[in-house]
This record gives sequence, structure tokens and C-alpha cells, in this order.
Amino acid sequence: MGGPWCDILGRMYRCDECARNFTSVKGHNIHQTRAHGAEPARLCLDCGVAVGARSTRCRRCNLVQRNTVTFDQAYVLARIEVNAEGCWIWQGTTSSLGYSRSAGGYSSVHQLAYALWKGPMPAGLEPDHLCKVRLCVNPDHLEAVTHRANSLRCSSPFADNARKTQCVRGHEFTPENIIPTPTGGRRCRTCHNARTRAYKQRARTSEQA
Repeated sequence: MGGPWCDILGRMYRCDECARNFTSVKGHNIHQTRAHGAEPARLCLDCGVAVGARSTRCRRCNLVQRNTVTFDQAYVLARIEVNAEGCWIWQGTTSSLGYSRSAGGYSSVHQLAYALWKGPMPAGLEPDHLCKVRLCVNPDHLEAVTHRANSLRCSSPFADNARKTQCVRGHEFTPENIIPTPTGGRRCRTCHNARTRAYKQRARTSEQA
């Protein structure tokens, strides 16, 4: 199919085959298909511009549609499926980590859902999935907790270590027996002191020898 041509005002489109002018891209594309046997183009649903094979709107109309979407409760309810456990499984786009993508100025849809049904998130808190389903946006399955509490509830090496109450040698992790590390971890003071004494003893022994 020949490409559309427009005049200096951007209001006319000319057929490359017969030089006929059209006032819209949609009319130009239909003429190309019917009169000259060109492959039918996939057209934008809003303005009729030819778009890619997997697209429904052109880039300009996509931006307009995004700016006119109202991110309310109806927006969320129209894009979910409820499973047997009562989770609202998000059917829209998702991130590489398995969470719903950002919407309405929020980094994820479950944060948007919390704000719509429960109100603004308190400062310093974030929503935690009580159901442990990342795609769930049911506000009843979300609880506002601190980032540390949220991290401790998950299954990860960081959470597993943070939940430990003793070191590998059985010493209790009390406030007096903890040495904070620069990376946010903790060391057993008893074990650290024992290693220091052993190192100094080896150093003295080697000097005497």
C-alpha cells in the first residue's frame, strides 16, 4: 500500500496510484484496498490511521485515551477475576516480578485499590498481601505495614535470617549481643569476641616461635 500524502495544512491525503485526494487517512486506506487491491490495513479505532498488526490504537490516540481514563473502583472491578479464595486476580498488564503494573499515579494496582477502598496509605507504610498472591488487588486482602514487616513476612534469605533469634552457635540475639553491619545485617558479639581472642592468641604464638 502506498503511503498517505498530506498538504501543508495536514488536511488532505493523496492516493499514490491515481492522485485522488482524501480528507482522512481512513478514507485513503479504504480506497487503496478497494480500488487498487492493496492489503487491508489495521486501523486505529479512534482516528483510522494505519497501525501495527497487534495494535488497536495509534500512539497519539493511546496517549489521549490514557489521559482520559478515570482510575476509580469501576476501573479496577472491570479488570479482575475472583478466584475461590476471594482474591481479585488482576487481568491487566503485569511487571516482571508478577505484580500489577502502575495505574493512577500508584506504582501498582493493589496500591490504587487500597487507596480507593480504604483511603490514603499512612506515611511510612506499604500494603502487604495477606493472601500471598501478588496479582491480588482485593483491598480486604491488603494490610498496611512497615517495609521491614512486609519483608519479614515473605520467603527469602533476608527474611529467613531476620527471623532467627540465635546465631549458628546458639547464642541469643539480644540487643547487647548484636553488632550491626554496614549492610543492615547483624553479627553475634560473643562469636566475634571469641574469634578476636583466637586471632590474637595465634599472633602471639607465632611471634614467640
